[in-house]
Amino acid sequence: MALSLDELEDMMLEHPDPVVSAGDLSDDVDETRRHVLDQLRLLERTDAVESKEIGARAVAWWHVDRVVPPRLPPEEHPDQAALDDVDADDRRDDPGDDLEMYQSEAIDTASALQENIESVELPGSGERLERRREAVNACYHFLRSEGSASKADFVEHVYPDHTAAYDSSGGWWNAVGKRGLRDLARDDRLDVVAPGEGEHTWLFDG
Repeated sequence: MALSLDELEDMMLEHPDPVVSAGDLSDDVDETRRHVLDQLRLLERTDAVESKEIGARAVAWWHVDRVVPPRLPPEEHPDQAALDDVDADDRRDDPGDDLEMYQSEAIDTASALQENIESVELPGSGERLERRREAVNACYHFLRSEGSASKADFVEHVYPDHTAAYDSSGGWWNAVGKRGLRDLARDDRLDVVAPGEGEHTWLFDG
C-alpha cells in the first residue's frame, strides 16, 4: 500500500530529526524517494510542510508544527499578561526567535551534511555511488539517534538495509561507512567525533 499523506505527516512529526530529506524518509519505509518527494510536494501545498533548497540537488523539508511557532492572537495566548505588567525589554522579545534560530540551525546542518556526503570520495558511479552516499547518510543518522556506536553497531543496524552493492560487511565498512564518517567528522557543524587511537567508538556530540 502506498504511503498516504497522513502517514507521511506522522513520520515527519515523529522523526528524530526535525529537518529531513526525501531520502531520509524513504529510508524508513518501503517507498521510492520519488514517491515520497511527490507526497511532500502535495503536503507543501496544504501548508503542512515547508522546504528549502540546500544544494544543487537537495531539498530540506520540515513540518510546520515542529519548527514554526504557533501564530495565536495575543488575547488567546495561554501566557498572555496585562501589558502594564510586562517589562519593556520583555515586550521587545519575539517568542518565535528561539524556534526560528533552531529552524535555521537545523537547515544549516542538513545543508552541511548534504555537501559533505557529496564530497566524500566513495568508489563507484551512477546509481551505485548514490546508494553508497545514502549509506553514509544512514550511518550519520544512526549515530545521531544513538549518541555513540561501534563498527559492530553500524554493521548490525545500518548495513542490512544499506549494503550499497557490498557482499561483505567488512568491505562495506571500510569503503563506505568508516570512510564517510571520517569525512563527516572533519566538519564541526555535524558533531561527529571519530574514535581516537586505539579506540573503536564513534560519538555524536550535538
